[in-house]
Amino acid sequence: MPTLQVDVVLLILATSLSWAGGGMAQEPTEQVPGQRFEDLEKRLRHLQQEVDALKKDGSSSLEEEDSDELEDPTFEALSMVARYAQVVATFQIFGDVGLRYQNPEDPEPSHTEFSFGSLDFFVSAQLSDRLQILSETIIEGEGDELGLDQERLWAKWVFSDGFALKAGMGHTPMTRWNRLFHHGKWLELTIERPFLALFEDDGGFVPMHYVGLEASGRLSSSLGSLEYVGVLSNGRGPDPTDRQRVDDLNDSKAVTLQATLAPHCCEGLQFGGSAHLDQIPGREGDPQRARSIRETILGGFISLEKGPWTALAEALFLQHHDRSADATFHHSSAYVQVGHRLGEWTPYARFDVRSMERDDPFYSPESLELDRFETLAGVRYDFVDNAALKFELGSGRFEDRDPGGRISHRSFLSLAAQLAFAF
Repeated sequence: MPTLQVDVVLLILATSLSWAGGGMAQEPTEQVPGQRFEDLEKRLRHLQQEVDALKKDGSSSLEEEDSDELEDPTFEALSMVARYAQVVATFQIFGDVGLRYQNPEDPEPSHTEFSFGSLDFFVSAQLSDRLQILSETIIEGEGDELGLDQERLWAKWVFSDGFALKAGMGHTPMTRWNRLFHHGKWLELTIERPFLALFEDDGGFVPMHYVGLEASGRLSSSLGSLEYVGVLSNGRGPDPTDRQRVDDLNDSKAVTLQATLAPHCCEGLQFGGSAHLDQIPGREGDPQRARSIRETILGGFISLEKGPWTALAEALFLQHHDRSADATFHHSSAYVQVGHRLGEWTPYARFDVRSMERDDPFYSPESLELDRFETLAGVRYDFVDNAALKFELGSGRFEDRDPGGRISHRSFLSLAAQLAFAF
């Protein structure tokens, strides 16, 4: 590949993937790191057009003109780029390791552990001006074992900025956190996700993945910029951890909608809501789960990026109607998170709560219907552009079920540290 094309590709990708000023900002109106992947999809579509346009200019001195900018840390690329013919592919690896100490209330002893967190292989390929392929594969630990899991794999065809169609496996637009921050821990300000955004295999009670079709787009009006997402997919399986990635146990499909408005009148402000409808199939051989469960989830969020300040708050309300017992169960969860950037340091705080109604037959076998709340304070230190240290102090209270089925309340205090990186 000619040197001119190599440098132009690297410059464009470096600009789109780096943080402004080496910090966590990535767009004038969206400074959260996870948003980079949403914007990356659009930027890659125009990559070939940008390269061709620069070639037509005949700027033989382009390499010399760009050399100073490329030496600036602001433009240091955080991904590897490859090109063959008209295909442009980016490769990124995210990883994290950590240390955690937690002190339950007496008489149980304290517990300290080092842990391998995860290794995330992220690949995005632009096959044409309109077609993009994305894959995300994770190596993560559970107990004393490491497992390989395909988290996302989809193809996206872009008709215009106002409409794109995606097919495959992705992250549901159930919560704002789930669409901003994917699996790489370096993307997140905190060490762990809030309760309502935990993944299914990490104790989450909300479906975070889907397999199906997604329509999305961005529309502009006098009020502001409106982003919408609609998903038609396989629903949940009989158990909370069953994502039904290969087949679907019933003919009913899940429907998920999300809308986000960024008003022109208040730069950095975004707010929106989501809705999800599904029919959870019954479990064969279980009389308490002989019939399906109707699931309805409503959510809302508000975020603000103003100077060094970042704030994000979400609330989610879930209803299960169990047709076997003709009973309805209500669950809710919410969090508020605030951070303030001070150079390479970002202090932050979060309050997180999960309020669940007991005896829900879908959640009870996994003890997911137990209440929990947590407050945490921490600091993130971005000592280089593509690596960060995080330190957290947390405290809270949670319900626990003993082997006899009795519920107890336990307070805890935790200390945690994490090294997260991307390259």
